[in-house]
Formats: sequence, structure tokens, C-alpha cells
Amino acid sequence: MEHITIKDIAKALNLSFSTVSRALRGHPDVNQETKKKILALAEQLNYEKNPLALSLRKQKTNAIGVIIPEIANPFFSRIISGIQHVAYEAGYNVMICLSDESIEREISNLRHLLRYRVDGLLAAVSVETSTFPHFELALAKQVPMVFIDRVWDHPQVSKVLVDDFEGAFTITQHLIEMGYGQIAHIAGPEKLLVTQKRLEGFRAAILAHDLPLPPDYIQFGGFTEDFGAEALQKLLSLPSPPDAVFCVNDRTATGALLHCKTQQVQVPRQLGIAGFTDMPVSKLIEPGLTTMAQPAFEMGEVATQMMLRYLAAERYEPEVLILKTQLIIRESTRRSII
Repeated sequence: MEHITIKDIAKALNLSFSTVSRALRGHPDVNQETKKKILALAEQLNYEKNPLALSLRKQKTNAIGVIIPEIANPFFSRIISGIQHVAYEAGYNVMICLSDESIEREISNLRHLLRYRVDGLLAAVSVETSTFPHFELALAKQVPMVFIDRVWDHPQVSKVLVDDFEGAFTITQHLIEMGYGQIAHIAGPEKLLVTQKRLEGFRAAILAHDLPLPPDYIQFGGFTEDFGAEALQKLLSLPSPPDAVFCVNDRTATGALLHCKTQQVQVPRQLGIAGFTDMPVSKLIEPGLTTMAQPAFEMGEVATQMMLRYLAAERYEPEVLILKTQLIIRESTRRSII
């Protein structure tokens, strides 16, 4: 269907462009009878205002930019679903950019979104991100920002995350209650805040029970299945290998479980394995993976609701929202207590 413009309506009624434009905007200086004719024809022709033109006049684009590491990861895809659910209901478009865990691409993504003049930015940083000058630029431009899960720990930006410390403490406590006494940790990239918080929770539970924690029992690296398998191989090769492993996320835990299958290591009898996230694969893999469930969809929802409040109020007051995790016990840690 042909798009109807103000010019079309003006031509049909033999009126000036400016008269029709003022009438459609409800301007008081247009004769009531003329305004009635203009509005009637506009409705008859299904005239719709040009949202881009309106946004440019108002210095708004009604678009929220999103930067995430990857969309194939079910955790981030659920966050995106939560973002879109809230944004579209409020009449906002969502521009999604993927960093592919690259700081270079993350910087490029941010530049693109700033050029488009998005009204606000939601982001989860890449594994390579350890400094934040690109986000400092956005902050200087007074672009409202909300970070999700993988956050920039800056007092002038908002954050939505889970209680990583408490979650890690809880799942490590569970391993101890199951009778495991030599527990290792497969950690994420060392400089990421989420890695640090989960490590702190793990350490706190170990120390609370006076259990040994050799330096080699902590393996820093990444969030992938390959790293999980590689790190577990190193742990099992130690002179005194662990009898349980808490993994920073479900992907590394899945890699560790698959490595156990190839090496004939019996889980959970010989080795307990626990993760963090509760991805769909966690209940499908054999044995089912014990994990801490993160409310990914809700994280996306509340981050977007937070952003919409800022945009409606036209003021940005940074805040931090910490959501709870939930322990999901499956077969990968259910062994008889000796």
C-alpha cells in the first residue's frame, strides 16, 4: 500500500502543507471546520505519522541499543526475550548488536549505536573487556546505561545482576553437604566481576568448613565447553585431584561432564560436578547437571523497565538491582554420603 503523506492530503483538499501539518499536530490556529476535514480525510486514507521525522524533531529515536556477547547462548537469548517483551509493549524498538566476546567488536557496536542516537543502552560486556573507555564516552554523552550480568562496576551506571557471591556459596555448600571434601573451581576470565564474585562465594564456603584449597584447584580461563574440558583435565592430572568441581557456568560444566565420559570418570560417584545458569541442556545431559538457576528473562525485563523509567523521567539516577538465584539439584552431585 502506498504511504500517504501530508503533501497528499494537502493536494486533495487544496490546502497548504503547513495548514495540514498544523491541523494534524492539533495546533489551535487552524479553523475548526478545516481541521475536521483534514482529520476525516487522514483517517479515510489511513495516514500515519512518520516516526523517524517525529523522533528527529524530539531528539529521540524511540530505540534502545543492546550489546551482548552472543545470541546462541540460551542465557543471553532469554535476556533478549525479556528486553523485547518490555520494550515493544512500550513502543520502543530494540537494536541488538553482538560482540562475539571481542572487545574490538564491542567498541564498534557502541560507536554504531551512538551514531544512530539510541535513547538508551543495555549491555553485557565481552570476556575481553577489562577497561571501559568506550563506555566512558557514552557516559560523557549522557546516554543512560544499564549493564546486565556482566557489568561495568562504575557508580554512575545502573546494573542488573544476580547475587553471584551467594549463589556460589550455596552451591559449594551443597557439594560439601553431599560429602565432597576436595572441591576445585573452574573459573571464568579473571578480570570479569562475575568471575570474581563467584570465586569469592566459593572461597567463603570452603573456608567456612576448613577444607583444603590448593592454588591449583582454581583454574581461570573462559566460559566455553572446551575450556571446561581442558581445565578439568588439568585438575584430574594433579597429584591430589579434587573429588568435586564447581564450574563458573553450565557451559564449562557441560564440557567437564563430557570429558568425564571420554575418560571413564564416574559422575557423581568419583567426581561431583556443579554449574551456574540452568541452561536447557543442563537437564538433558546425562547425568543431569546440578546448577544455580539465574532468572535471565526477568533480568532482561527489569533492566528494560529501569531504562524506560529513566527515559520517561528524562533523568538518570543510577541504581543496582540484585536478583536471587535458585539451587537446582540433579544427578551430577547426588552421591551417597560416605
